[in-house]
Amino acid sequence: MTLLTSMIILVFADIISQTIIAPSSLPLGFVVAFIGAPYYIYLIQKNLNI
Repeated sequence: MTLLTSMIILVFADIISQTIIAPSSLPLGFVVAFIGAPYYIYLIQKNLNI
């Protein structure tokens, strides 16, 4: 499940990074952090039952 989720996040981040600024692209790390950080926070809250 982790492998599938991470692949989906990376593909989605790559598509976003290439389409936001059409002639150039954003660094993939920025987009992955923007997508991954809220998901990571969600997982932490889910495991801590807050």
